[in-house]
Amino acid sequence: MALGFDCRIAELAGRKAFEKGLMVERCGPFDQVIKFLPALTIDCETLKQGLQIFETSLAEIVKQTKLPVG
Repeated sequence: MALGFDCRIAELAGRKAFEKGLMVERCGPFDQVIKFLPALTIDCETLKQGLQIFETSLAEIVKQTKLPVG
């Protein structure tokens, strides 16, 4: 299972997520896509926890950089 998230602040969001304990990978021609590569055997609670870490990290970076949301 893989999921990609394309954004202009991929580097900052990925770094912030890593600081909070979540490892993600960047890809794309400009490293603008964040990839989620959870194990196929991941349980729902752990997956939700990881997505919550990413959501929190992304919100912090958006607030910090004052980028418009949408």
